[in-house]
Amino acid sequence: MYVWLGGVTSAPYNFPAVGFHVVLTPDYLTVPHDETVVFDHSLVNVGGAYDITHGHFTATVSGLYSFTANIEFRSSDTATLDFSIVKNGDSIARVYVYGSGTSIRTVVVLLDVGDIVWLKNNVDNHPRMYGEGLSTFSGFLIAPVH
Repeated sequence: MYVWLGGVTSAPYNFPAVGFHVVLTPDYLTVPHDETVVFDHSLVNVGGAYDITHGHFTATVSGLYSFTANIEFRSSDTATLDFSIVKNGDSIARVYVYGSGTSIRTVVVLLDVGDIVWLKNNVDNHPRMYGEGLSTFSGFLIAPVH
């Protein structure tokens, strides 16, 4: 059986599972401007495509993927948290919080083998992202394509 994905036909359903779910465990993390957010604890890493050392997901299968960033941010002033979900150096979605709160962003994207996805900080105010499992990043293969 094949799935039609708006101009792209999926591979048969007998494809490998690829997915990850990582969390930030310290109380908080300050991420410098233009740096990658590295989540330190992997709850799921099926297929081993998420590199917990560098915070990068590398596609092992060409296909349609879903990624979700869930960021908890607290500030005593009007600071902002502005992160991007990045594919090969290009922003594909923004995660933004003004002041305090939670922001969740999901993006669906086509990846080729070797494409890299990560979360990076866009602002220079060194935002403090809350951990203790409250801030998470996840992704999974919806269907391979050829």
